[in-house]
Amino acid sequence: MKNILLTCLLFVVLLIGIYTTILISKQSTNIALVNSVNDKLSNDIKTLKYNIIDSWNFERKALNIDSIFDEGGQRLTPSFFELEKPILIFRFSKVDCSDCVVSQVKLLKEVINERQIKYMIIADYSNKRKLGLFKRTNEIDGLVYNCEELIEDENRTPYFCVYSRGLISNIFFPDDDFQELTKYYIDKMREIYF
Repeated sequence: MKNILLTCLLFVVLLIGIYTTILISKQSTNIALVNSVNDKLSNDIKTLKYNIIDSWNFERKALNIDSIFDEGGQRLTPSFFELEKPILIFRFSKVDCSDCVVSQVKLLKEVINERQIKYMIIADYSNKRKLGLFKRTNEIDGLVYNCEELIEDENRTPYFCVYSRGLISNIFFPDDDFQELTKYYIDKMREIYF
């Protein structure tokens, strides 16, 4: 009888130990999950803050019109921009993450087609063959213009901006984590300019 009682007591202590271990494990997992969410939110806040501050650096700057070329290598004339203003510009670079650019082009096409906004895609490409492949892959029917430096001291792409009256404004740095924010930006520019 003593052995059975001792065995039952050991079994109960073992069950309590297992249950306590499971609870501690769950709490550790929950704490790790909360820490992960907090880290992501902190990163998101830093990204958004950095994007806003960076956009201030380029606000109301002149466009380097003389350095923009069409796909045939012909320089665009200043009159091109006077006839087509305002224009929503999507700018990207060959060094940008391909997936990032593709997702922004897809979103741009989706939103623009619904809202009839005049826009330009301006890249910095040196290989026409790669550009052609990019256009076919992303089903871009319009022209993709070439420019090495669209804005003086440009150091970051991709971005959206609006060209109007000789200056660019409303610069927005899209982020794949904030697709809804990009849609909101394009809708807001449509309300203001188009």
